Amino acid sequence: MLGLPLETQLLCGLAAIAGQMWPVFHQFDGGRANATAWGFQLAADWIGFLIAWIPVVAAAALRITVRPRPKRLLPLANLLSYAVFPAVIWEQEGVTPTVLAGLAALGLVIARRLTAGLREDLATGAPAARVIANRALFDRSELQERGLVAIT
Repeated sequence: MLGLPLETQLLCGLAAIAGQMWPVFHQFDGGRANATAWGFQLAADWIGFLIAWIPVVAAAALRITVRPRPKRLLPLANLLSYAVFPAVIWEQEGVTPTVLAGLAALGLVIARRLTAGLREDLATGAPAARVIANRALFDRSELQERGLVAIT
């Protein structure tokens, strides 16, 4: 942390998330930044992180125990964890720089989910509302829904 002010530390975390999603050296086409965003949460407020991870742990447990395996539950729980993090801190401390940074991280994750390969999905002729809902909530492209691309 190098003795930097909290706001600078939070901005560095947000830059790491954005850099993982849109890396300069990969033509701005990177990953989903789930682990990076969770690492940011852990560094920013470890108690908020643990509480925010409850939906992820519950979804993983359901995915292991329930048959047939739910396919959309884990991506939705991931998104929920990004929303729970700033809410938990806000409930305890009010609006703080950490809450604002948590909301910014949520916004970055949603922006990446919506923009990664959007042209290809819209080119399939699927209704735009369905494409956007599947991308934002379930991190699933239309090509994955149709079985043309593997779901990872």
